[in-house]
Amino acid sequence: MTSFTNYRESHRDQQDHIERHVWSEQKYVKGAGSIIKVRGTDTKDEETAVTVVGSGTSFNLKKDHNAEVFELSGGADTTLKLAILTIPKDKQRKWKEEHGGVQNPLDNEWALDFGKEKAHVTKKEFAVGKDGEFEIDKSKNVYFRLDGEKEHIVDGIGYINKILYTPQVVSGKKKPPGFQGNTEAEASDDDGGGGNTAAAVYTQLTLDQTSQDNPPDPRGVLIGDGSQPIAASLFGSLQFTPRSDLLLGAESKIDLRDGASIQMDGKPLLAALEARIAVLEARLAALEAIK
Repeated sequence: MTSFTNYRESHRDQQDHIERHVWSEQKYVKGAGSIIKVRGTDTKDEETAVTVVGSGTSFNLKKDHNAEVFELSGGADTTLKLAILTIPKDKQRKWKEEHGGVQNPLDNEWALDFGKEKAHVTKKEFAVGKDGEFEIDKSKNVYFRLDGEKEHIVDGIGYINKILYTPQVVSGKKKPPGFQGNTEAEASDDDGGGGNTAAAVYTQLTLDQTSQDNPPDPRGVLIGDGSQPIAASLFGSLQFTPRSDLLLGAESKIDLRDGASIQMDGKPLLAALEARIAVLEARLAALEAIK
């Protein structure tokens, strides 16, 4: 493979490992994907292998089209480079929030747009099958090319609001065959072994997990409801179910950090309870004396 790169640019490539070029021409090689020629400032690569990322989505443009090509570079030799194609910036679709899909590389208004409610082919021109077994053309005509004995079964009620042309009408009915759609693969509980596995490292983060301004102290939990005593355990948070009450006075606090105690009225809990009992006993004794 051939690269026309001077020494200065070659040295920069090996340092940065990424190059930014302009589209020249893409050619396909039987059984070996495609290669692309690119142009740049003082640079010109004749044969860089194109990498198709992810789900196999790719495209081809006219020679010398105004589109960028990025090359992941392990050095100046083009055998050490992989090209990533990008569509023209002025043709990139402006996707709404919570939408995504696939677009025509040269028409931002023509796309398969996935939203919450539907998958939408945004232009009416649409066809399925090598021979156009189902087609909607530019004039909004709809065609089913079913090759004579093929069947078109409607499992429901059909309405025709204008004229119906047919050479023959035969009474009868037929159910369509069953349908098995494509589903997701099953996720494995197996972490693949090892200590720091991908399943542990790349779990989905929530907003609470990403905020570290005031990280919570993870060393205690109180859980209570109207019928059970309060229990404590490690690595939790303060939780109350319906009908639970926690009433604290001005000098009361619950501190679950290591070495701390539960305080009430500014005193350790046991001492505060003993003082309350002493007060109650004194009041009871005073009532007995009055009798």
